[in-house]
Amino acid sequence: MAKIICPNKQYTGISASVHFANGEGETDKPDLLDWFKNHGYKIVENTPPETDDTDDENEPPNDGGENNGGEDEKIETTERVETPDTPPETDAPKKGRRAAK
Repeated sequence: MAKIICPNKQYTGISASVHFANGEGETDKPDLLDWFKNHGYKIVENTPPETDDTDDENEPPNDGGENNGGEDEKIETTERVETPDTPPETDAPKKGRRAAK
């Protein structure tokens, strides 16, 4: 993805289908990059960061469990257990609430 720097450093909006914030936008489309370059915008080509395998050694494996930084959080559901004091579930709207349309 290349960064596009607008001549107006305060520009925030959409130009040629690219979203700009504070004079900066991004795209990877060569035709748009050429258009911006021909209209006085500065293009900064970004190269993908090199991967360093040593960083991965310090990170715990993501096993999809509870301690994975919130990713793929497992949600447990419980089954409704009716007791003599629990009213049965119905399709009727609850008192004081409107039915969903």
